[in-house]
Amino acid sequence: MNETLIKFLKASPILSKYHLSDEEVKELAGYLRKHCLSEHVKEVVRMVEEVISIDPNLDWKEILGAAAKKISEF
Repeated sequence: MNETLIKFLKASPILSKYHLSDEEVKELAGYLRKHCLSEHVKEVVRMVEEVISIDPNLDWKEILGAAAKKISEF
């Protein structure tokens, strides 16, 4: 994951204007992973947990309705 982010940052035309060193790019990648990406991953995990918590014993229509309701609340 970190290498993918580093490659992305190095290829960014916006960041290239700032002439960041390899070490600075690595620090930025670590910061973004820790403070941005991890928060989004936590949110996605929470959403998935909400959807999979639907009772599988319900009718198919009720499952879809419950899933649609939970998804629309996100």
